[in-house]
Amino acid sequence: MAAALNSRLARFRQELVACLPERWRNRIGSKAAPYILKIGERGSKAVLWRDGHRLHEVELDSLATDTTLAALLNAREYPLVLELPAAWVLRRKMSLPVAARENLKQVIGFEIDRITPFQADQVLFDYRELAERGSESDLLGVEVALVPRKRVQPWLDGLRQAHIQLDRMTGGVDGEAFNLLPPELRAQPDFGRMALKALPALVLVLLLAAVLLLPLWQAQKVVAGLQREEQGLRHQAGQVLKLRERLQQQLTELEKIRDHWQSVPPPLEVLQVLTRLLPDDTYLQQLDIKGKRLVVRGLSGQASALIGLLERSPAFDEPHFLSPVTQQRGKELFQLEAQIRTPFPRDTLNEKPAPAGKTNGAGSDG
Repeated sequence: MAAALNSRLARFRQELVACLPERWRNRIGSKAAPYILKIGERGSKAVLWRDGHRLHEVELDSLATDTTLAALLNAREYPLVLELPAAWVLRRKMSLPVAARENLKQVIGFEIDRITPFQADQVLFDYRELAERGSESDLLGVEVALVPRKRVQPWLDGLRQAHIQLDRMTGGVDGEAFNLLPPELRAQPDFGRMALKALPALVLVLLLAAVLLLPLWQAQKVVAGLQREEQGLRHQAGQVLKLRERLQQQLTELEKIRDHWQSVPPPLEVLQVLTRLLPDDTYLQQLDIKGKRLVVRGLSGQASALIGLLERSPAFDEPHFLSPVTQQRGKELFQLEAQIRTPFPRDTLNEKPAPAGKTNGAGSDG
């Protein structure tokens, strides 16, 4: 992750520095130049360079104990690059399915022994994606650079023993495109160096800000006025939306009350309908309402006629006796059950009561 961040910062810095005047580019480029430890062709010696200046020569055998090199590099403020001889670095181009992009490094590792005479654990490698050609849009072009591990391991071990951390390991023509150093061996993020890399970007941003500041300041008042108007309109719109939501909530609550009122049989209205519906020679001794179930017990001059009355009423369904009708004091003792319709038809409250002595054409003892 740190290496990727450093790489992005480096590219960003290069693009911004390219926008500056040449004199500024030279000055900034000189101050941020990395240290380059360039290994000789024979691999036994290396020379430390920075900004075109030769600083020190070191032999591989004395690398771990070279105090001069350690003094130069341990307190450095700029990246350290180990540059390999071009002959050490093998480069190959290959095409892979586009789907391999998600795990490209792992896929390339599987292909190492096919494109080179080495196994994946015998080399250090890096890669870069190439521009896709129109005729091969389903393939991903990749260029791989690798170096045999045994070639560079003595140098890596010597630098590690000297407590010198590397940032990059490159080699060959266009070596900057590859970093052959494994991520776990790369230097940890140095925020001082990162700040130095970001300095050109900061300078350029400040210059651009200075150029753009005046017209922006002039437009600021207009924008501020428009923003104030927008905030006022947003506030008014918010108040309207809140009022609308409140009205909608109240309407919803009223609809719930209405639905509940229509779905629950009102006992008083049920009793009122029964009072108007039953003839005067009928007396109720017990009336139970449980949900939509109505149970009535009482005395009537002709109890069998009550079923017909309830059947013809729009307020009740399925009337029937719960027990046989019996005689008691010249009247018929009955117990019947019916289902109350919902929503309750409240227009039945205006029905005229059954006349005394008559129950839908049946006689009564009055």
